[in-house]
Amino acid sequence: SSSNKILAIAECVGISTESDDLSAATLQLLRNSTQVALATNMGYSQSEPLNQSVTFVSLDSAEDTNAHVYKVQIKNRQSGEVVLNNTSGGDYSSITLLEVAA
Repeated sequence: SSSNKILAIAECVGISTESDDLSAATLQLLRNSTQVALATNMGYSQSEPLNQSVTFVSLDSAEDTNAHVYKVQIKNRQSGEVVLNNTSGGDYSSITLLEVAA
């Protein structure tokens, strides 16, 4: 039904940026090209490489019955590298989607 919602849970682990005081990660959860959630300045002003996690939990209104693509984009606010899944324990990022009846 077009009135149903999508519960989107995106767990991003092992976020690592370069060890630069101005280096910081920005992550966004998208439905197609629409921003659903945003996390900015992860690790800003760190003198050592960052290794953090972010979890997005969002109740999204798809507003139709078409198929949608959910994805996470990540970038550094500087020109440096950002790495995802940079863990020694074998942890990996994931996205879980649940349709919730209205």
